[in-house]
Formats: sequence, structure tokens, C-alpha cells
Amino acid sequence: MLTALISCKNHTEILFFEVKESEITMQVGETYQLSATVSYSGPNIAIKWISSDMETVSVDNDGNLNALKTGNAVITAKCLDQQFECSVTVIPQESGPDENGNQPMQ
Repeated sequence: MLTALISCKNHTEILFFEVKESEITMQVGETYQLSATVSYSGPNIAIKWISSDMETVSVDNDGNLNALKTGNAVITAKCLDQQFECSVTVIPQESGPDENGNQPMQ
């Protein structure tokens, strides 16, 4: 868990910014929502989410991840002058049994 307690610009007195995940593994095709908490007093602020590789892992404005292909990406959550990173590893989708319960041949 990553945590920061800071004083902010724009007359924001105290900002508590926390991103719970610092490292996750996903399978191709999976989705996941990162958990972030921001507490502040002052003007409205928002978290900006950025993926270092949108072709491997996409991220939307709410921190929802979509694993698109195998590889690695770093998701950065930015809030004013603070940021936290979550390393994402995307692995191939596991092959499971078919509709008859047969395991794939190896």
C-alpha cells in the first residue's frame, strides 16, 4: 500500500492520496479496477490515470484496467503533485477444459 499525506496548491489544506495496489498480474482479456482514495479540503481535484503501454494494458478515467496482450506496463495515478505507480504484468490466458470437460493437449 502506498500512502502520502501532503499539503497541496490551490488552497487545498490536506490531501490524503492512497493507491492500494503496487503490483498485479492479469491474464489477457481480464479487467481490474485499481483502488485509489483521495481526501481533501478545497477545490475539486481528480486522479489522472496513465498507462505506459496502452497496447498492453489500457486504463480509463476511473482506474479500470483492461489486459490486451502479454507484456508489462506501469499504471500511474497522478493527483496534483503526487503520483503512485502500479506495475502490471499480463500473462497469456490460461487454457481450461472445453465444454465437454476435456483438458487441452500439451
